[in-house]
Amino acid sequence: PTVVKQFLNNAANPSTSSDSSNTNNNNNNTQNPSQNESALKKQKLDIRLELSRFMFFDANTELSTLLPQTYLSLPTLASAEETFNNKGQQGITPIMLNLIQTLRNTPTDTDNFMLLISLAIRCPTIFYSNPQVYDSLLPLLKATKTATVNYLNPQLKKNNLSAIITCAVLYLSFQEKRHWPFEFVSLFVEDSFHERQWVDDELAKPFVDVILTAFPKSSLTPQSQTQQPQSAPSSSSSAPNTNNATPSHTNNANS
Repeated sequence: PTVVKQFLNNAANPSTSSDSSNTNNNNNNTQNPSQNESALKKQKLDIRLELSRFMFFDANTELSTLLPQTYLSLPTLASAEETFNNKGQQGITPIMLNLIQTLRNTPTDTDNFMLLISLAIRCPTIFYSNPQVYDSLLPLLKATKTATVNYLNPQLKKNNLSAIITCAVLYLSFQEKRHWPFEFVSLFVEDSFHERQWVDDELAKPFVDVILTAFPKSSLTPQSQTQQPQSAPSSSSSAPNTNNATPSHTNNANS
């Protein structure tokens, strides 16, 4: 009977019912954005904290020991590794492209982040021997016109989490490679002269330090920045050579 009376009252006064419903919806809409923003900030902080585990480690540390059990117990990790072992690069490519797309659209996806980091450590060849995967990652480091820049405090930037995760993935997966691609230097220069979305971020420092080994040491010293040019550069001037770019915790590059 109560339900029937309520139904009849609503039918007799549709505007009242509609107003009440709209009021409830409006209240929900005014509450959700702040709650979602707080949750999003926490997810970003949690992921940045996790990234520090993988970007700063002792030179003698075995990379596989960096992965905690929560990462190793991911069902998606076991499935991805099985696919890679059974079907090789051709089989794993669609999975990796989907992971990279998720990283681009939703960098705060914790499971996606953990899976990418795990694969970078356990199956690095996926990233440096698969052109489709490699080429899909690099655009995440490109400068974007929509980025928010804070020149007073470079760390206070928004929307750079996907770029920082990409730095970590590339840094970890290229650890066993002595020669790093020249594209890393190009992306570093591009970001340096534009939004500086990742070149100044403390979590990207290990990745940036390796890239800097491609430049002559004299060009990185404060003294060279104060010297006045006395003559035009000769044809024998040395150019950046990324063939010497080497992970900092394995071998020091000779620039």
